[in-house]
Amino acid sequence: MKRFLAIAGTLPLLLAGGCMMMEPAEETATKAEVEYLRGELRALRQEQAASSANVGRLQSDLYAASANQGDYATQAQLADLARQIESLRGALADESSERVKGERKIYDDIVRKVTDIAKQQQAAAAKNAAAAQRTYGSGWEHVVQPGESLSAIAAAYHVKVDSIVRANEIRNPNALRAGQKLFIPDPN
Repeated sequence: MKRFLAIAGTLPLLLAGGCMMMEPAEETATKAEVEYLRGELRALRQEQAASSANVGRLQSDLYAASANQGDYATQAQLADLARQIESLRGALADESSERVKGERKIYDDIVRKVTDIAKQQQAAAAKNAAAAQRTYGSGWEHVVQPGESLSAIAAAYHVKVDSIVRANEIRNPNALRAGQKLFIPDPN
């Protein structure tokens, strides 16, 4: 559950902050799917909370009836309450099991979609780098490291930032991702 919430919590950051190659329609569809899955998860949690509250209420009734047996409940009523509680416990266990299955499905869907997005971005980056190499001739391939900026990369290769931006068709120079491959054109 904690892993699911961690993935669900970082998904908007991944989608908004570092994913550059996704088309706007795909990003909107992905956000809509994530919101739908979050709504389903909230509904499951509300159902579980309502069932838990009902079990608690019935247990309180049973305890109160047991304490004041002569005043409030007959043995038959107590037995009926006990059956209701056991029935609700079974229903709660079933709901809990279904909730776990639902959460696992949502988690698996999110992981699959994030993986698909990452593969699409890697393919697009490789395609852009290959196109840039054909267009600009010789150069180097550079894999972006965590914390690297485009200006630091340009300085290391003694090229202009703009040359790297044009060669790789970078839309937002401030949104590099660690692991992203860049074609660095030869300045000569």
